Amino acid sequence: MLLYACAKVGAIMVPLNWRLAVPELQFILQNADAKVLFVEYAFADAAAALRNALPALMLVRLDEAPDEATPSDAMSFDALLANATGDANTQQGDLNCPLLLVYTPVPPGGRKARCYAKTPCCGTAR
Repeated sequence: MLLYACAKVGAIMVPLNWRLAVPELQFILQNADAKVLFVEYAFADAAAALRNALPALMLVRLDEAPDEATPSDAMSFDALLANATGDANTQQGDLNCPLLLVYTPVPPGGRKARCYAKTPCCGTAR
């Protein structure tokens, strides 16, 4: 769902590996210049640490969690949708725009990013 939402609004999705440590996740988020992090309750501790390290990062909860389990400024996905503006029928950008940025490990201890355009990922999605 998030991949197609990114395609619709012209954003780039950067999937994160749940096995990475917070400093590795922080590197990816900084390197990708991420603006929003979608999190689930199971990763609330990592999200809180990332939010402390990257104060401009907006957190959006994908599931309901106890209020004390997530940073106080995390927005619910439902609230994000309720506050959305714009025309739901208009796609932003063309099919050659970047859509997906995937980081892969490069020994020893580095990361390499690979960018994918909309065409091979969802060229027929509307």
